Amino acid sequence: MRHDGGRLRPIADIAPLGLHNPALGCSAFYTMAYPHEAIPTLRVTNALAAAAWYARLGFAEDWRHQHGPGLPWFISISTPEGATLFLTEHEGDCSPRGNVFLVTHDIASAEAALQTTAQVMPWGDRELSVLDPDGNRVRVSQPAK
Repeated sequence: MRHDGGRLRPIADIAPLGLHNPALGCSAFYTMAYPHEAIPTLRVTNALAAAAWYARLGFAEDWRHQHGPGLPWFISISTPEGATLFLTEHEGDCSPRGNVFLVTHDIASAEAALQTTAQVMPWGDRELSVLDPDGNRVRVSQPAK
């Protein structure tokens, strides 16, 4: 058992990082649980308009936050299948002109929604690439069968 934030957890539930923590002494190591999700954050100039643009790829707004009237928006969007993106108007959150890679089992719907054609990649996947209105690259891929 390992102590974890006030409770004991089986060692099997904790992923050892093997990182030495000198503040705790030379024999002390600490661990953390593995992350279970990563959410790309895209810099946009108008989060409400960006959310509407991503709706054509099946994303819907989950929630939005604004610290006060006239301040930048931060919006979470996701698909029913569980893909999530954060759209931020905050200049310091991330760099403009990001890149997101989306995987689908229906590239034809993405082609129709984005009015472009996917290409067959040398490894067999079908992929397309477009820029959203803020210059973020959006790549959509359907794995080879």
